[in-house]
Amino acid sequence: TRRAAPPPTPERRRPGPRLVVAAIDPHRGQAHRLGRPDVVEQALGGVQDAILGDYAGINDPSATYLQAAQSDDLTATVTGALWWDRDRGADQIPELVKRRFAYTFGRLSATSIKIMQDGVAENFTAGMSTPYLDGNGNETDNVGISMVDPEALCEYVTMLDSLGFQVHVHAIGDRAVRETLDAFEAARSANG
Repeated sequence: TRRAAPPPTPERRRPGPRLVVAAIDPHRGQAHRLGRPDVVEQALGGVQDAILGDYAGINDPSATYLQAAQSDDLTATVTGALWWDRDRGADQIPELVKRRFAYTFGRLSATSIKIMQDGVAENFTAGMSTPYLDGNGNETDNVGISMVDPEALCEYVTMLDSLGFQVHVHAIGDRAVRETLDAFEAARSANG
């Protein structure tokens, strides 16, 4: 279906920010249609878009959110999580700081960073502390993956926290969750 769909231009995405709220709760969507965004804001508080950036062949929605915020069409508070490119490491932090500034306006803020620490259990990529079992219940040598080296994760989270970013981590397996909690503990110890 993606191949048959027209490319996602800002004009085609334009209704998106209002529709996001309607999809979360039809009653809040109704409040938008009736011109009562204050009801939405009181009831919802805000939403987070988990990925601002190019990811998995999906175009970055940042410019669309910014355009909606600048034209006062963004009627709910949106916090965008800037995508962390695991191949670039700390070298991308100055760019993320610039993107935070560029995509923070009115009800839009790009003050969060999304880091992918592991995969998912369904395809055996979630980071586990014990090996996955095969179809016969026998142990394999697969314990999933850590997309970011655990020591580097501690360093990155500490650096991002010191710059005022909220860090949002995808961690499903118990080992990946432990690595993430260790990184948060390191940041807390370093930054207070």
